Amino acid sequence: MRLLIIILFFIFNYCFGQQKSSLPHKYVFKSFVISSQPKKPIPVIRPDFISLKQGYICKQEWKFEKKTRVPLRLRIGSLEYVNKLEGK
Repeated sequence: MRLLIIILFFIFNYCFGQQKSSLPHKYVFKSFVISSQPKKPIPVIRPDFISLKQGYICKQEWKFEKKTRVPLRLRIGSLEYVNKLEGK
C-alpha cells in the first residue's frame, strides 16, 4: 500500500508540477531622476578661513602668541562679560 502511494505521488507530482516559464530569469529595471536644478559644487573650506574672519586685535594676539609662546588676551570688560558674549 505504501509503495502504491509513493508511486502515485511521483506520477502526480511529475504530471501536475509547476511548469517552467519561458521568460528570462533576470529582470533589469533602469531608473533615473530628473532634477530641475543643476548640481551645485560642494563648497570647500579654505585652511585660512578662520583667520580671514578674525578682527585686527585677534590677529595681533595670535602673531604675538606664535612668536613668544605666551598667550596674551586683551579684553574690553570683565572675563565673565566677554565669555558671555562669546558663548562660553
